[in-house]
Amino acid sequence: MLGVMMGLAPLIYVLLPGSMPDFAAVKNSWQMSDQKILDRHGHLLLTTRIDPQRRRLDWLQLDQVAPVLIRTILRVEDQRFYQHHGIDGRGFLAMLGQRRGGSSLTMQLAAQLNPTLKAKGKFRRPWQKLQQIRTARLLEKTWSKEQILEAYLNLVSFRGELQGLEAASQALMQKAAHGLNAEESLLLTAALGLPTASVESIARRACRLRSTVDLKTDCEQLERLARRTLNRAPQLGSPVRLAPHLAALVQAQEQTVRSTLDRHIQEVASQSLQSHLAAIQTQNVHDGAVLVVDNASAEVLAYVGSSEVTTKNLFVDMARGARQAGSSLKPLLYGHAIDQKLITAASLLEDTPISLPTSSGLYVPRNYDEQYHGRVTVREALASSLNIPAVRVIDMVGVPAFVAKMRTLGFQNLGDTENYGHSLALGAADISAWELAGAYVSLAQGGLYRPLKLFLDEPTPSAQRWLGPEAAFVIGQILSDRSARSLTFGLENPLATPFWSAVKTGTSKDMRDNWCAGYSSLYTVVVWVGNADGSPMWSVTGISGAAPVWRDVMNALHAGTPSVEPAPPQGVGRAAFIDAKGQKRTEWFLTGTAPDAQKLADRRWALKILHPLDGTLVAFDPDIPETQQVLFFEASATLPAGARWVLDQKVQTRDHIRLSDLGNGRHRLEIQDRAGRRLDGISFEVRGGSAVQVSQRPR
Repeated sequence: MLGVMMGLAPLIYVLLPGSMPDFAAVKNSWQMSDQKILDRHGHLLLTTRIDPQRRRLDWLQLDQVAPVLIRTILRVEDQRFYQHHGIDGRGFLAMLGQRRGGSSLTMQLAAQLNPTLKAKGKFRRPWQKLQQIRTARLLEKTWSKEQILEAYLNLVSFRGELQGLEAASQALMQKAAHGLNAEESLLLTAALGLPTASVESIARRACRLRSTVDLKTDCEQLERLARRTLNRAPQLGSPVRLAPHLAALVQAQEQTVRSTLDRHIQEVASQSLQSHLAAIQTQNVHDGAVLVVDNASAEVLAYVGSSEVTTKNLFVDMARGARQAGSSLKPLLYGHAIDQKLITAASLLEDTPISLPTSSGLYVPRNYDEQYHGRVTVREALASSLNIPAVRVIDMVGVPAFVAKMRTLGFQNLGDTENYGHSLALGAADISAWELAGAYVSLAQGGLYRPLKLFLDEPTPSAQRWLGPEAAFVIGQILSDRSARSLTFGLENPLATPFWSAVKTGTSKDMRDNWCAGYSSLYTVVVWVGNADGSPMWSVTGISGAAPVWRDVMNALHAGTPSVEPAPPQGVGRAAFIDAKGQKRTEWFLTGTAPDAQKLADRRWALKILHPLDGTLVAFDPDIPETQQVLFFEASATLPAGARWVLDQKVQTRDHIRLSDLGNGRHRLEIQDRAGRRLDGISFEVRGGSAVQVSQRPR
């Protein structure tokens, strides 16, 4: 009796009730091996692999499979599929006594659903076979035949890491599963469950199976088809890759990720960058980055991390790469100084040679064009990107205070405050296009900063104020002033748009980086151009490198959409002032900073001697005839009526004198008004010989 019971034990086990996951649960748990990254409207931007073990595509429905493929698989794998209940009864007893073959299609699916049923070595153990039979029986009770077949076609393995019919069909046959023909169907069926089999062995198996499926194609044709298709390196995923650097920034592992990007704007930004870089590639320019941001939401609409076509470093994301800032930080510096009421847009700054002592020696900043303009207003200094006035402003603000302010704006690549000096005003800091875009968006939003947003499911951070709306408004007015920037850039340049926009360029030392960053009432666009390896460009500035891309993108954004000039906020108004040339003009002032009208009318504007500087040592050049060596006098403004140059107490009728008429020794130069009152004065010394370089008139 005991022997009978033991003999019946396997059968009893198979017949015991149990539970199985339903078809919907298996289908819903399916995950592609590639992640889809979509734009804000649901359009595909790119796919990227997230499953290192296998390659899967979307779940394939049964009505999406070519009928010839279904017929082929059923004839080869399970001819009685629609007649049995999970196990082919004709072979049941024989199957219990052997350890190989005979598995129905439902049993194969059972093994795919349960990892513990995987064969240890070449064959399954007896208890695994019993569990496989029991699972197949439960599947047939709860699933329909169509559901079993559909799940099988999705879970079955093919060559290499390919799982599922759709992945195998697209990777090997380069067509969707609904387009397979009889020969292709037979080859894929012959490859079922044989991920490491050789092409030759699969071709031979397909040849043996021809009669089973009534295929007339000869073996040579099948072998040629096998060599042409099964030897291919599997290529899956969409060929669309509009934002390739986005993949590295995705934190979630979901099958589909929705970004904030706009596919159309992404295409415009990418094409503009590639087109312009191709035009200046001969000037050793290969890389670039473009960011477009919606001002109101701080959502990124375009993220171009490299030029793709011209770059030598395709996988380097230059939208996040730290690069020298150049003059792109000046609006932030001036904005902070105006907000602190240290200066106004009408304040006069000296654009004259300056030497500042540092721990390592004298710091001698120069303007980009090596020229000096005397006294200039803050508006002119910022719009025309003059360097020396910016150094004077950071001296007022203090380097530590400006570094602290930059940190509140999300600049994460900054070093310790001790690492910076006055050169920070000229961009001696490593920043990224991402950080700069966030800062300029805050200017467009009246001084409110919040981190940029790249994915729609990210929480929207709260905004924090770093700058008063009054100062932000004044900075916008300066950066949009075509006339004010003409001192350096002229009236016609790529910064001029037919609608309201505020923009600033920047070029780092040795032309290694150039920037163009600006905003309209709706969008902020930041462009970086340079080389990812840090090599210098050849004669490329922000105007010729980044600015044309900025203009193209901004024009495309506002094609048919106006950009409205911002209205002045409360706390700012226009008032009159006297400029460096003694002319009356009007300017925007924060409340309490406008000049008093009466004092303005009575004010006597002091003149300053710009050249020679106080303490200058002038020497004769032995290579130039002494009678041709001339010392020029230069003032910060045109001398008013009655004012004159006075050298060694003698009135001069000209603004220069021959060195030979001066002679060696110390001399005193002054500017005096009509009444003989000194307005400014300096001393200098003349020496013979060639040991000291002759002072030249500044250009």
